[in-house]
Amino acid sequence: MLVLALFLGGITYFLFGQWQKGAASLGALVVAIILTIVTCGVGVIILVPLQIAVVIDAYMQNKALSEGHTLGHWTFFDKHL
Repeated sequence: MLVLALFLGGITYFLFGQWQKGAASLGALVVAIILTIVTCGVGVIILVPLQIAVVIDAYMQNKALSEGHTLGHWTFFDKHL
């Protein structure tokens, strides 16, 4: 799941059943990519931390699921860990 999150970002949320969070994450990713292109790279300041947060959150959500916890639609950095 970690590798999938590294390359596909918010797609992992759809696999967890968090489609609203996945749609919001993908929308933010598209906006950050467009901002990066328009500003000739300055948007990377937003893009990189966003991608890092998504990867860490996907890992923690996956760990919580593997431990048998349930996830809400908008849980971030699950506190069961």
